[in-house]
Amino acid sequence: MIFFDLEFYVPEINRKEQGFCYNPWQENSLFLGGSYVIALGTRDQVNPLDEDLQNRIKSIWIWDCKDEKELVGKFFKLFKSQIDQCVQASQGISPLICGIGIQSSDIPVLMALFRKHSFLNEFECFTFENSLRILDLSVLGISFYKNKTYLMYPKKKNELLNKFFSDQVFESGTTVWSQYENHNYKDIQTRNEKEVFYTLRMYYQFKRKIMNMKDIEEKYIKLEKAKLKKLEESIEVKEII
Repeated sequence: MIFFDLEFYVPEINRKEQGFCYNPWQENSLFLGGSYVIALGTRDQVNPLDEDLQNRIKSIWIWDCKDEKELVGKFFKLFKSQIDQCVQASQGISPLICGIGIQSSDIPVLMALFRKHSFLNEFECFTFENSLRILDLSVLGISFYKNKTYLMYPKKKNELLNKFFSDQVFESGTTVWSQYENHNYKDIQTRNEKEVFYTLRMYYQFKRKIMNMKDIEEKYIKLEKAKLKKLEESIEVKEII
């Protein structure tokens, strides 16, 4: 199970007021890299003070590579290794990839970059992506909000982070642009690793909340069944009388 988050640089000429600005096929826009942690979803527990967990977060950055192709190749090897492990395990499962907003940004970007730098052709890319199972917390998080309309719309990354970790400050992803221009690479990495850490914590918060809701649901069903049984017994007694 991979928890990850990517960063991108978009030159001023390509920036929009809203929406995702980066396009892997657009000239001068740059894939900077990102951070990830491989976790065992059934066993790993999250403690906000768990230094061991934080130390397990790894990063891959463009400034540590000779070019974008080398950077993309490292991410390709990471995902390919997870697919291969699942195939070897022969348990009929696929690698679980988890993040916030990754269905509409990070995953499509990586697939495009794998094609762009010839790690996969179009046929192989479809098979590769289909071998992954995407768990996007921006979609899963909808259920934890009182939505004002009947439209269920995915939540933004900062919207989720600020709701579940209000004691923390999470900057907008656009701050990375100025940090990159000013060569503040360490700040980019620190910010990115923090987001991965809190994404992992959010996953476990969601998991606990869902389990709690299921417990409440089961107790409610048992209570309703008990009420129904008592009512039926009461009716039977009356009929006998």
